[in-house]
Amino acid sequence: DLLLVYVPAQGKSRWTFHANDLGLIFWNKHTNLYKADSSIHFEGIELSDFNNDGDAFLFEFNIDTLLKRTGTSSEVVAQSTALPARFALTYSRILTERWLAGGGVAYRPSIDRLPLFYVQPVYAFAQWFNAGVLLSYGGTAEFQLGVMGRFTLNNRYRIQVGSGNVLGVFLPGQSTSTSLFLQASVSF
Repeated sequence: DLLLVYVPAQGKSRWTFHANDLGLIFWNKHTNLYKADSSIHFEGIELSDFNNDGDAFLFEFNIDTLLKRTGTSSEVVAQSTALPARFALTYSRILTERWLAGGGVAYRPSIDRLPLFYVQPVYAFAQWFNAGVLLSYGGTAEFQLGVMGRFTLNNRYRIQVGSGNVLGVFLPGQSTSTSLFLQASVSF
């Protein structure tokens, strides 16, 4: 990971550049690599009663049976895998004593359809508690709405909780997912 931060002389704004997950994973020669036709379609199995022995056929499947029935091949081979690198440029500015505004762009070249653009206003309810919303567009989804709360204890310990996308809870047919995060940090 790489983090560069620039704070202009007046100290009310900040530019940040992040580069995360730069690198490769090297798998040794004892690694199993499985390949299958990606056009397999499965609609599910209907069970009427778990306690009935008539449904016991489900538990007769093992990994070899599943691999054979799905046409999956396996080979033992050494390989390397590139991590899905992420690059981000963010800007934040203190607007008033209680308001902080931020925004930026993030991009994962191997995954994202288009860059993720976002804005994030944060309000300081008290010296020890801030809350904010995150409105974003792009990345692997389209519109996302997140919320977060940040607690600061003794100006040293920080706990942040929230969600990158709560639209999945309120509009399940319109949004792709929900997410939760918990972050803890200590300043020295």
